[in-house]
Amino acid sequence: MVPRSGKTAKSTQIRPFSGLTGGAEVHQIVAPFMRFDQGFAQTIQAFPINNDMSLAERRLAELIADAPTQEEVSYWIGDLDTCDVCEHPFALLRFMVDGDIGPCWANLCARCFNQHGVGLGTGYGQVYKNTPKGWLCVAG
Repeated sequence: MVPRSGKTAKSTQIRPFSGLTGGAEVHQIVAPFMRFDQGFAQTIQAFPINNDMSLAERRLAELIADAPTQEEVSYWIGDLDTCDVCEHPFALLRFMVDGDIGPCWANLCARCFNQHGVGLGTGYGQVYKNTPKGWLCVAG
């Protein structure tokens, strides 16, 4: 992509997060409730914000928060049904990554990107956000 100034844009690689370890303080506070209050434990376990996919999507959102904004508006062309690695449906997800996973490229959910993705940026991967108009390219 060539910026309006005519100079070639510098590609920045953003590496995926290798593990979901954030929030240790919250886990320390919640741990006693999880052990002794069964109603609390059942509610927390059923709440979708606590699952690994939600955590992975929040981590990806943090990762791209400081990424340069896209100069052109572009949407994914074609169908997106499921993650090419874990086959999780994309319909209810916030993000999709079209990225390099080593031997090939794949359409990845945030969780699989965190586990298998090489990075973000030209030649590494792009992040698309699920919008009412379709999958909007927001980073990479």
